[in-house]
Amino acid sequence: MAYESLYQPDPLDFHPCDVPSGLKDYKLSEITDDQQIELNNFKLDRIKEDHIYLKNHPEIKFIVNNLIRAVLKKRPQFDIEAFFVDYLLNNRIYFQELIEKFKLERNTSGSFISSNSDSFDNDSSSSEYLSI
Repeated sequence: MAYESLYQPDPLDFHPCDVPSGLKDYKLSEITDDQQIELNNFKLDRIKEDHIYLKNHPEIKFIVNNLIRAVLKKRPQFDIEAFFVDYLLNNRIYFQELIEKFKLERNTSGSFISSNSDSFDNDSSSSEYLSI
């Protein structure tokens, strides 16, 4: 009974109206209108802050693009999180060099991502996650 909130539903069995996991007695009626307005404003402010951060750090988009390219190219069959960790660790120096180059290019011309993102073909990541 005390561990009912530890139940983890199947991730594919999801509906947006479902109660968040870990909240057994989740009731929207328990929150006042003022609290709901404050919560909504907090969420909007957080989203705006995230967008500003991503706009100020386009190197994140560059890294995500390379991760997606690696996943589509290598097609890992299981454990995508482990594939990402392995991929980033094995290519750490390469990414550091590219980010430094990106920052220099951004300060001078501002068009590094569109011109150089297609040149990424570093295949030094482990093959244990690759399909056979």
